[in-house]
Amino acid sequence: MARIFDEFLRGSIGKKIPLSRMMLHKIPGGDAGTKKTLEKMAEIVAKSMRHPEHAAYIRNITLQVIVKDACAPRNYLCEYEAIHEFVRDKIRWTRDARGFEVLTWPARTLMVGAGDCDCKSTLEATMLLMIGFPKVAFRAIGANPEMPDQYTHVYIIAKPDRKSPWIPSDPTVPNAKLGWESPLILKKLDHEIQ
Repeated sequence: MARIFDEFLRGSIGKKIPLSRMMLHKIPGGDAGTKKTLEKMAEIVAKSMRHPEHAAYIRNITLQVIVKDACAPRNYLCEYEAIHEFVRDKIRWTRDARGFEVLTWPARTLMVGAGDCDCKSTLEATMLLMIGFPKVAFRAIGANPEMPDQYTHVYIIAKPDRKSPWIPSDPTVPNAKLGWESPLILKKLDHEIQ
């Protein structure tokens, strides 16, 4: 799996990465702002899946990840684990710009190899949906005892098949296995991607 990303990076580093645009949206504060952010993230996933170049690029990387990880056909849990580990280990966690909540398109996150919790979650959600996962949702949590009324983190939950339970995936915590989530959840908001 490491080789896939290393080869991908070798092909990208040294090449000019196309400039990206930043679009500013006014988002309310508090719980309403978190809900709006999750909606924007889901919109980015949906648009990425319909974008001809982005969708093909993300699906190709996703297929390479599950094939290189030797997941047997129809072993959806293996696929989920391989994608979780890829995003966790190969996409560097990096803070947002000061004073902004930056939401990055998944193809851009792959291209630069870095992002924060919402960037990594948006990428992982898109990768799962690009290989047919039936249910994927964002989970925002409040996990900071100093700010118990605020959402402070986001990751995904997914069902590898329709009969499976929801399984959390937090790709921002080093060495966190698929299924791990914070033992401290003060508040929680799930937003399923349609």
